[in-house]
Amino acid sequence: MRLHRLELRAFLAFPAREVVDFDALNEAGLFLLTGRTGAGKTAILDAICFALYGQVPGTRGIRRLRSDHAELDEPTEVVLELTVRGRRLRVTRRPEQERRALRGGGRTLAKAEVRLEAVEPDGSVTLLANRHEEVGQELQDALGMTRDQFCQVVLLPQGGFQRFLHAPTKEREPLLRELFDVARFGDLERWLDGRRVDAVRAAEQAVRAIRDVVSAAAHVVATAPEGTLAAPPLDAERDPAAAEGWLSEQAVVAEAQATTATEALAQAVAAREAAEQAHATARDLHERQAQARAAAEALAAWEARADARDAARARRDAARAAAPAQALVAAWEDRTARASAAGQEARDALAAARGADVPLPALDDLATVAPALGALADRLRTDAGGASALLPIEEQVESERLAVDALRRRADALARERTADEERLRTARAAVADLEARDRDAQTAGDRLDALRETAGTAEVRSRDAARRDALEEQVRTAELAHTDARERAVAAREAHQTLLRQHLDGMAAVLAARLRDGEPCAVCGATEHPVPAHDHASVDADAVEAAARHADELTAVRDRRAEELATIRADLAAATGAAGAAPLPELRAAAETAAQAVAEATATAAQAGAVAEQLGERRTAVAALEERIRAAALEHAALTADADARGAALETDLARVRAARAGAPSLTARVASLTQAATTADEAASAVAAAVRATGEAQDAQDAAADAAGAAGFDDLPALRAALLSTAELAELDARIETYDTGLVERRAAARRPELVAALAQPPAAVEASAAAWRAAKAAEGDALALREAAVSRRGQLRGLAQRLTAAIEHSRPLLEQRALLTDLAELATGRGAANRLNMSLSVYVLAARLEEVAAAATDRLLEMTDGRYALEHADDTAKGRSLGGLDLVVIDHWNGTTRSPSTLSGGETFMASLALALGLADVIAAQTGGVRLETLFVDEGFGSLDDEGTLDGVLEALDALREGGRTVGVVSHVGELRQRIPTQLRVERGRNGSRVRAATTLPA
Repeated sequence: MRLHRLELRAFLAFPAREVVDFDALNEAGLFLLTGRTGAGKTAILDAICFALYGQVPGTRGIRRLRSDHAELDEPTEVVLELTVRGRRLRVTRRPEQERRALRGGGRTLAKAEVRLEAVEPDGSVTLLANRHEEVGQELQDALGMTRDQFCQVVLLPQGGFQRFLHAPTKEREPLLRELFDVARFGDLERWLDGRRVDAVRAAEQAVRAIRDVVSAAAHVVATAPEGTLAAPPLDAERDPAAAEGWLSEQAVVAEAQATTATEALAQAVAAREAAEQAHATARDLHERQAQARAAAEALAAWEARADARDAARARRDAARAAAPAQALVAAWEDRTARASAAGQEARDALAAARGADVPLPALDDLATVAPALGALADRLRTDAGGASALLPIEEQVESERLAVDALRRRADALARERTADEERLRTARAAVADLEARDRDAQTAGDRLDALRETAGTAEVRSRDAARRDALEEQVRTAELAHTDARERAVAAREAHQTLLRQHLDGMAAVLAARLRDGEPCAVCGATEHPVPAHDHASVDADAVEAAARHADELTAVRDRRAEELATIRADLAAATGAAGAAPLPELRAAAETAAQAVAEATATAAQAGAVAEQLGERRTAVAALEERIRAAALEHAALTADADARGAALETDLARVRAARAGAPSLTARVASLTQAATTADEAASAVAAAVRATGEAQDAQDAAADAAGAAGFDDLPALRAALLSTAELAELDARIETYDTGLVERRAAARRPELVAALAQPPAAVEASAAAWRAAKAAEGDALALREAAVSRRGQLRGLAQRLTAAIEHSRPLLEQRALLTDLAELATGRGAANRLNMSLSVYVLAARLEEVAAAATDRLLEMTDGRYALEHADDTAKGRSLGGLDLVVIDHWNGTTRSPSTLSGGETFMASLALALGLADVIAAQTGGVRLETLFVDEGFGSLDDEGTLDGVLEALDALREGGRTVGVVSHVGELRQRIPTQLRVERGRNGSRVRAATTLPA
């Protein structure tokens, strides 16, 4: 990898465009990048790293890459041209940054941009990628290094390698992991450990399965009768073979127990069947004896009903003797009922006549009542005919009365309408007068409208100007306070910067003075005498001074912006005051509102002129119509009143005749209906009385005939005959009862004499309870035998299955236990935990140790050259020191006295040379590791101030000069004055008040 050209714009310390021509530096091979502390030397290295990786070394973020001194229109950009693997590339990057907005004059945030181009030999350019992911992948593939590796092997941070040289293993290991990719070895460690965990878990599950089977078998054995099965041996879980033998023995014993239990169950079943048969026989005898006793009891109860049968026979014979006279008795009863009903009807008819106010005659003898009622009915019909003759007159009287009432109501309605019209007329005349006044107002408002509008417009303009004037006065006060505050803060920041700058310069002088030795030249001026060396002061680094300068510049810019804002606001205030005058804003606003209100009112009034004129015409027409309606209503009311009075007099004469004919009835129609109904009621009462007289005679004749028949049949009187009579159904029911008794008696006698029942009574009482108890005991014994047999069979099956499971579990566990042992040994070996790993190193650390050994060997080649063959670096195995982790230690071999030393015992200059050699060795190893990419451009950062001027510096420079062989370029980053004398080709970074600049590379005379 060779650098050709670097272009910076608004990047970190460089506010403008700067160009570094590395091709000119490559011709010299060794150049010095120099400048004052804080000038921005490291910023050039940051720009190279940013161009290649989009990030800067360390912890600085991309958002802070923009120079604080750059103009807003100057974009932050880095362009780097380099050759990698024989191909020339150009990388252009811009970080995310603020820029001026295209519209509105404000600021907007521009996204980060990147371009990767190939520069062909003929000068043509080909775009390779312009997306961040694609550019990063292209450069990663070409360089073969991560950003951290690049920063260690190309931008050699000598101070960082001093810390690496002195660091213990636990601090050295993370750096090596960043430089050398050992992730796959760490993955292998974790993979082996994960496999070990899985194998341990699987083996534990297999052992747990054996333990579960043994535990289950022990539980089954515990359910057997005490002393019949043996408990598992104590070491059954740890000794699978012993457990397997024990379980096989218990299965054989369980088999024998199941056979014995099956035989005992068969015997219990036979005993239960015999007891069940005996109980059935006793139960049958008991039932037959109970039936015999029940049959005897039923016969005795039936024979006790003989008296009831004899009474039924006597009742049946009496009914048969009375049967011939039954028809006469029925005729008598029918005639008697009819006479009673006719008498009730006659009484009801007479009661109805009394309720209808019929004038009935005396009712002493029913035979004479009927003719009197007929005569009364004829007289009532004659009165009804006379009232009917007056019905037409009554109808005319009612209709005429309604007509007269209607005329009077119409006259009253006309009077009310005329009164309402008169009120409406007064209202309409008032409305006409109001509209005439409004019409005059509208004409006047239209004439004044233009003048009012002009006055209102002027008042509104002055009000707005006054509001703006008052607002600007407040803004002026605010801006004055802001300007004063910004001015004071800018002055304070500038004073703070000057203070820090003085402290920084005093501190630098004190550091140089501390290194002065009598007779030795000063590193700054070269003098060998030091009459007044600077005293020690509190040290302030250059970054703090630079930060204070930037802060002061920022506050000065803020002060200038506040001054411009104040001047602008004051000019605007003067213009607003000239337009508005000195009148207060409330007064002007009140005047504007009053003028606007007058315009609004005049506009509204003028706009009503047409509508008011139209309404006025309509109101005048309405007044004329009302006056005409009132005159017509007065004439019609007089005519209606006269007609109603004349027709009312005639109506009173006809009404007197009708009242007399009504005789108190509500109407003639009601009077006629009442008389007609009374005549009909009298006729009905006469008919009912005549029917009652006839029915009474017929009932007496039927009673006499029935009494004669009772005597002929042998009964004492008619009631005795009636009591003996029965209906056909009643006779049939008596016959059935007699026959049922006789049949039942025969059946019960036959049942009580059955041979099997007679034989059962001859035997002793059946022992049902004893046989039942014996049967229940046999059944319980059978159940116990069945439970024992089922338990034995279950134990036999369970132990058989468990024996099979145990054999399978033991077979399954053997390979898992072997795999657990194997993977445990491998994992402990890879992670450095096992006894077999004598180095106590994990696999990834072992690989890092091998890389460190390569780096130490490559560094020794450089260090021997720098130290005249005295010092060499060597990788040391530190396990002998008893630490739990090791393998990453370094020692220094002193060939002059043959001793081995710790790097921490080296002097400052020796430490610098050792760390530089270590950095160069690391660069060689990583270059070889990344596919042989030749690193043709290297930078060595700081540390040269610790070298003496006699020979050590010469050795280091000779070693760096040797790196130029084959066209390699080495840039030394330092501000040490001796190097400016020893390295003629230099690149100077000069710091100014407004940022830094890069002076073009110049070859100085030797």
